[in-house]
Amino acid sequence: MFASQFLLPAVSVLALLASACGNDSQSANPTPQAPRIAGVRELGTVAMPPNVIGRDGGFSGIVNGRLLWTFGDTFYNPSAADGSGFRSNTAALADLSNPLAATEPLDSAGAPWPFLAFTPQEQRYNDSTGKPDERYALWTGSIIPDGERGALVFYEKLKVHAGTLNYEAIGCGIARMSRDTTFAVRDTALLFTTPEPMLTLATVAGDTVYMYGGKNDGTPYAPVVIARVARSQIDRRSAYRFWDGGGWVEDYRRAAVILGFIPGDVSISWNPWLKSWLAVHSGFFANTIQMRTAPSPQGPWSDPVTMFTGADPAAGSNDYAGKEQPHLAAEGGRRISVTYHQPTGFLSGRIHLVEVVFN
Repeated sequence: MFASQFLLPAVSVLALLASACGNDSQSANPTPQAPRIAGVRELGTVAMPPNVIGRDGGFSGIVNGRLLWTFGDTFYNPSAADGSGFRSNTAALADLSNPLAATEPLDSAGAPWPFLAFTPQEQRYNDSTGKPDERYALWTGSIIPDGERGALVFYEKLKVHAGTLNYEAIGCGIARMSRDTTFAVRDTALLFTTPEPMLTLATVAGDTVYMYGGKNDGTPYAPVVIARVARSQIDRRSAYRFWDGGGWVEDYRRAAVILGFIPGDVSISWNPWLKSWLAVHSGFFANTIQMRTAPSPQGPWSDPVTMFTGADPAAGSNDYAGKEQPHLAAEGGRRISVTYHQPTGFLSGRIHLVEVVFN
């Protein structure tokens, strides 16, 4: 079973790339109602190279007219040409007409290349342990197109330790990728560092970017907070403001919890069909995919409603990393695409793509 992609608090969760949509309050309705679902259809699983047995995550974004998929822990057999048995992150490209047909460059042993490279210091530490449960990890989050240059990709840096979901959050930052590639270059400095919130999940509304992530203060039940920043200042830490329950403030310690019981990834986007903001996430230690709605990016959010139940996972595990891929929505948001990870065995699994249709 994989680690749940981030700590959501480490959310190696929510890539929320949403359609542009206006200001904070898209609806005057203060009591959001649960949308009614007309149908659910399994579309298949995201393709993997023959050597890959499983990979985590499953964030995507449109870059230069193609679909970029990014993944977290990626395991393969046989080993890569450099002797490693897994990558902390990988990426692949697909045509929008067939988003499941993801392909990527492979090394001489048939293993995928990393999407984000480790620094020499990080690599030396990982080499010194040689263990997947004692290492630095770089797990990707949301993808935001960056014009002709390519895209900005949020990521979290953490240390993985032995034990179930035993992660040590270090910080999160921005990586920059050129178009038509499957690798990115990290900015020299992290954008946020512990104990600040781990903001790696983004939704874009016009000239404003809303960032979501784990509160990162030891609060139980995976509390999510929100910050906002002008898109032109997205790489300036001082430009971020946090929602404290009544307004946007500079002090991250005043950030209010807007969502709880989020076990990993979550997506938040403006849905024109529903005329509300839509949050999609996995059930709390369950195989369900759930949704909530709100009149503004910060809430208030409705109670969770089950959209569908995922495929049966391997014994002793749960499906996880449920989220919408907002850029794949159709008919003005009436049809949305949702992904989740199904563990199929030890270090193996598949990312499913499911279409959900609203009434």
